[in-house]
Amino acid sequence: MKSLLSPLIRAAKGLVPGHVKHRMRQFRWPLGSVGTLPGSSRWFGPARRWVKATDYFRWNAGSIREVLPAQKMPAPVFRPCGPIPARFFERFQPDIPRGYILQLPEARLIGPDGWIIGARDSYLTDASYWAYPDAQMDLQDHYMLIPQLRRPAKRLAGRTFSLASDFAIGGFGHFLHDSLTRLLLVEKAGIDLREYDWIYWPHLDTPLVKALVRAANLPAEKVLNCDRTHDLVCESLTATSFPGRPGQIAPVYADFLRRRFAPAPTGAKRKLYLSRRGFRRNFRNAKAIEAVLHKLGYEECLAHEDNAVFAKCADASHVVAIEGASFFNAFACPKGTKVLLILPDAGPTMPYTLTLGLSAGFEMFLLAAQSLDQPRVDPGIADIHLDPAELAGVLTQMEA
Repeated sequence: MKSLLSPLIRAAKGLVPGHVKHRMRQFRWPLGSVGTLPGSSRWFGPARRWVKATDYFRWNAGSIREVLPAQKMPAPVFRPCGPIPARFFERFQPDIPRGYILQLPEARLIGPDGWIIGARDSYLTDASYWAYPDAQMDLQDHYMLIPQLRRPAKRLAGRTFSLASDFAIGGFGHFLHDSLTRLLLVEKAGIDLREYDWIYWPHLDTPLVKALVRAANLPAEKVLNCDRTHDLVCESLTATSFPGRPGQIAPVYADFLRRRFAPAPTGAKRKLYLSRRGFRRNFRNAKAIEAVLHKLGYEECLAHEDNAVFAKCADASHVVAIEGASFFNAFACPKGTKVLLILPDAGPTMPYTLTLGLSAGFEMFLLAAQSLDQPRVDPGIADIHLDPAELAGVLTQMEA
């Protein structure tokens, strides 16, 4: 029956005007009214209760255990090479929250982001990217609030540990900063993940990410990648709170990434250009920029397809990168690396890369580039223009 109806459904969708489809895709349930919706998220829509873990475990079975005390961020010290829009620094937070281990019986994991739904249809916000929303990141924008129908459930017997995190299935930076760093909380708790029956760890299916997953030294047969078709019902679920604060990576997490996943340096002194070749938000005048970098001895590194990128970063003395996913590989660079980070003037303002540079102990130089032909919906994806002569002058200054 479903196969017979599918062509009719597609035909009906084709009659709906594009602007109406866009408005329907953008609709979200009002957060303040989700508790009044009938039924539960087992049938449709978002979880009916949104709670902090401390409140949840006050009334429901399970436990919460602090394993990492609150942290302080380093002072945001940068060397601007020309005017930098102030908005890039507006979302810095000086305090990083404590790290917790959460354990609860009979819980659901929803979708690739691994949202945790416990008793009484309660969504525990602590484990997600939305644990500490700031003024520019409102819970009203939460993706769980998008209308959705029930998916079939798959039961995971025994004990499950979740390392899932929002957007980790689609973004290398989110995987590295928001998911891989959860292993530090596991380490601090003295937990051996090999003793669990299942490890839910949604991640990109790329050689670089798979290498990091292998380096975590977990039993491959127990690691479950993203399940987009089922809600996972766990007999017993353990998870971590969000590692730190969204957009901010504290020194303790940066040190962990370098200690656990960076190769030992060989003593070579490399000058790297972590390129975005083949991706959006790249140099419009890439050939002219690459000519300057090549003349000054910079080696282009296509991080997404170079299996040696971490080894190259471990030997880096100088790094140039556009703000974005390619720079996240720099976690493997040694302290004291001189870094030129190029910020598209219409780029994102969550300070992931800025705080990575600070917490990893890099000497950070910042240069703004002009975003071109900015689309109205997402101006941050626009290509950029940078004056090659200006770049050459900045690099000469940085290397002096």
